[in-house]
Parts: sequence; C-alpha cells; structure tokens
Amino acid sequence: MSDLAAILIVLFVIFLPIVLLSYAILWFFSRSSTRKIPDEEHLLCRIKTSLATPEGDCRSFSTTKISVTDKAIYLGRQRIAVGSIVDVKRTASVLRVFHSGSKRVLAMWPGKRKGKKLEQAINSALALHRLDDKLEKYHANGLDADIRVHDCPFCKLPTDLTPFPPAPQVYCPYCKEISNAATEAEKGHHHREGFCDLCGHYLKIETYSTVFLMFLLIMVWAQSNTFDSCSECGRRRACIEFWKCLILGTFTAPIGMIINGYAYCRTLFAARANPANRLVHKRQYNSALDEYAQLVAQNPKKKAGLLNNIGIIHANMGKFDSSIAVFEEAIEACPNCLPLYSRLAIVHQKAGNKTAAEQVEDRIEALF
Repeated sequence: MSDLAAILIVLFVIFLPIVLLSYAILWFFSRSSTRKIPDEEHLLCRIKTSLATPEGDCRSFSTTKISVTDKAIYLGRQRIAVGSIVDVKRTASVLRVFHSGSKRVLAMWPGKRKGKKLEQAINSALALHRLDDKLEKYHANGLDADIRVHDCPFCKLPTDLTPFPPAPQVYCPYCKEISNAATEAEKGHHHREGFCDLCGHYLKIETYSTVFLMFLLIMVWAQSNTFDSCSECGRRRACIEFWKCLILGTFTAPIGMIINGYAYCRTLFAARANPANRLVHKRQYNSALDEYAQLVAQNPKKKAGLLNNIGIIHANMGKFDSSIAVFEEAIEACPNCLPLYSRLAIVHQKAGNKTAAEQVEDRIEALF
C-alpha cells in the first residue's frame, strides 16, 4: 500500500466521524421547537425570508412564534397584512406565503401537521378579507341583490362568484379544487385533485420528495427536492434522481437510491389509474383524446378539468384552433378558473395571436 493511500485512509477514518457529528449537532440546534402552545393559531417554526423568489438570498433565519389573525400575520415583531398576501403554497415541508407589500416570499418550515393548520388559518383569513372588501364595494354600488357566494366543499372557504355568469362548476383559488356548484358536499372524494406543476394536467395530485446525495472525501453534498405533481410526472422525476445517485453518488448514494427508488415504485402503479395521462406522456395523443372523451361523458362534474387536459393535448399536437375552442368551452363550465385563462393566453401566443392573448389578459384583470 502506498503512502498516499494510507494517508487518505487515515484522513477518512478521522474526519468521517467528525463530519457526521457536526451534522448531528447542527440538526439538533436548528430543529424546530416542539413545545405545545394552547392556541392552535400560534405556532413555532423556522422562518426564512427571501427576496423575490423562494430560491433568493436569505434575509433572516430564526425560530419564532407565528400568530395568525383576521387582519395580519405576526412573525415575532414582523407584521404582514392579510391584504398584501397574494397566494399561499404548501408542499410536504415548506409553506410559502407570497405577499406584494415588500415583493418578498416568506418561506416557513413548520412541519407537515403544523403546516397544514397554518395554511388553513392563513387561507381562512385571506378569504374572509377578500370577501369583506368585495361586499363593501358591492354595497357601495347598490349590488347587494346580485351577490353570489360559494362555499368550497373541500376547504369550506367562501369564493365570490358575483362577477361570473352562472356555471355548473366552481374553482376554489385556495385549495385549487374544481367542485360542482350545485352540490354542497362532495361524496366519495378522498384524494386531492389539481393542476400538475410539471405537465399542467388536472389530475390526482400528490407530493413527492427526491433526494440526491454525493460523498466526496470529507464533504457531503445533499439536495432534496419536494414538488407537487401527478403520478406520471412524479415517477419520471424520481427515476431521474435515482439514476443520478447511481451514477454520480459514491459512499452515501444507496440512501438516495432507496428513497428515490421508493418514490418510483410508489408511483409506478399509481400511474396506471389514469391511462389517458400515460398515453399523453408516451405522446400517443390520438388515443389519449379518445380516453378523455369517454371520461368527459362519464364524469360531467369534472368537465372543466378534463377539457383542460384535452386542450393541452391539442396544443401539443399543434392544433391551436382546436385547443382554443376547448379552453373556451372549459371556461364556460368553470368561468372563475384562473389557470384556464392563463393556458388560453399561452395557446394564443403560440398561435401567433398576440392581440387575442392580450384580450384574455384583460379578461383576467376585469374578472379579478
């Protein structure tokens, strides 16, 4: 054995326990506090405020108490008015609050259970604030008799439908669900449906986590990705991360391979639940259109979401006129669904109709 190899082995044996111990100490002191608080609206979690996007530079990182009221969110001494909040997005471990007051994104790690409660509290305050503002405007303009409010059967939050014509379906901007406007409660709905962040289809949505680990001498590089997507996109993403760990990883690669392999196997069979989505990913568009045509006939309560998928397929095939017609039909079924307007504008842009795309954007501004 050469002297260089012996030196490397000694360094490896000495520094590996030090690195592992350092990671353990950092994890122990950076983890969230778990002591109980009487009020459920008060939570302890780690806060990271970043500029412009969640991936921006960190401005602060600390453990503080969060208090949610009907007027504002209090983060220690910091106050964020409910009226300045634009949107709330939650994954398995991260809750992001987009607010326009300072053009920042507030990223929080409250844990899965606390994150769900915190998201519900913020969305509830946001929904009531928006509804109160609109009711005041309607009252000032003498439109009290025309007010229409729909309570989402999934998240129980109100949505104002006054600016929209009567339609069979309603889109909830808080839980991102499309529900039937005629029914008060949805029976047999046990899973979350929404728009996939990767392919844009309206399908069963789940949260997937992938891990990429690489060990290089005394440095461990770990990267974890959490995203919401349909089963087919989740399976593909997990497969990519699995092979990255297999090819580039060394000592700690099996950990990442096991986690990503589990995500791959978990979604492998779930993807078969929607054969139309699998056909889309295989680019068998004609067969997928036949499948979705049958689903539209069998599930009229999901017409808007299924038409969204059909419109995306037509756009992928280059049939922009057909895609535009399908999206317009979907908007008639669910006129307050903002993602449908956004995709309609994108199709107009791809077709070269910039004027029509601007008109769609004007429709969005007029409605909201």
